[in-house]
Amino acid sequence: MERDVERQLAFYLRRLEREQSGQNHPLIIADNASVIARCYEILGQQEEAGQYFRISADACVQALPEQLLRMKRPHERGRETLNCGRTLWWARDDRASQYFLQTLRVLEECSGEPTLEWRLHCVTLASIASLFMEDYAQARDAIDQAMDLREMSTVPKAGPDLVLLIESVLEACELGTVEGLRGALSKIEDYRRAGQESLISARPGYGVDLREFVRRKLASAQV
Repeated sequence: MERDVERQLAFYLRRLEREQSGQNHPLIIADNASVIARCYEILGQQEEAGQYFRISADACVQALPEQLLRMKRPHERGRETLNCGRTLWWARDDRASQYFLQTLRVLEECSGEPTLEWRLHCVTLASIASLFMEDYAQARDAIDQAMDLREMSTVPKAGPDLVLLIESVLEACELGTVEGLRGALSKIEDYRRAGQESLISARPGYGVDLREFVRRKLASAQV
């Protein structure tokens, strides 16, 4: 696996260099730097990983306003704002909380969304933003709404259920015990395997973020 990671790292380093010396598009830079950071992290090179997470975060912040102008639906704008907050969170950048709050403000517009599935998507995103802000009361309110909408939905559920996973992670964080966090981490790994979520991706699935969130919580609980 290490050789595969090193090959991907070399490939994306070349892509990033070409982009920075060419069109220098911030969104492409953000995506390439994100993959590079995740490669370095898997290889155990934390300093380099942090450097490229910061490059990705800065580029994401630069690219976001133009992206939002092209999006009409609040769940789309909320998703992209949350993605930027997630990138900042990986970089351990204090601006992450600002973007999580902005996500929640955007998602407040979702009450007028015409379909139940879009409203479900909105409250699911809100629960993630609140969880990463460690506002567990607000996360609980959002995930309870998501559970209610999930039960009302007539769309067949395909693949692993993100709402149930977030609820499990939230319960573990509310308890704050090592045993509970380990149990949540096990459920996240099951979710990732079922959804085939890769740790190396420009825009990883939410399971990858939740995995790191719980790992950090577990490290603090074991001190």
